[in-house]
Amino acid sequence: MGGQAGNRYGAFGNDYAHRYVYELSVGPIPEDYEVDHLCRVRLCVRPAHLEAVTSAENMYRTRRIVCAQGHQFDAENTAVWGGQRYCRACNRAKKLKLHRKQVRHRERREVGPTNQAKTHCPKGHPYSGANLRIDTNGARRCRVCESDQNRKRKPRRR
Repeated sequence: MGGQAGNRYGAFGNDYAHRYVYELSVGPIPEDYEVDHLCRVRLCVRPAHLEAVTSAENMYRTRRIVCAQGHQFDAENTAVWGGQRYCRACNRAKKLKLHRKQVRHRERREVGPTNQAKTHCPKGHPYSGANLRIDTNGARRCRVCESDQNRKRKPRRR
């Protein structure tokens, strides 16, 4: 007789359990109204936790005000990208974690003995200081030559 419907709401016969209990304890649900779980637990059927509201109000209430880590979704901490909002604090933390991982990876990389002997790129630029970039495979790259290649690939727009 009782159980759980496919959408994680409690079921009582052919009706949702929360709607059944609301009608028994409070009265009929007004037309164009939905029963909202104030506690946000879909299986809950406590009459004190149920309220008849409009669909718009129910949707507004389900909109989370904090992210999964507990940061407030307010004007300063909320950004929208691709139609989805996200927490700026969590995004910063995620980027910082990734950056630290990349730095650790970069520090562990070693240049092989054959390439260690090379002090300049094939075009004669030195492999040192700001001109040196070590790629994800551990190979050394000349930043001047890479810039030239990128310029040739993507001509400037005027």
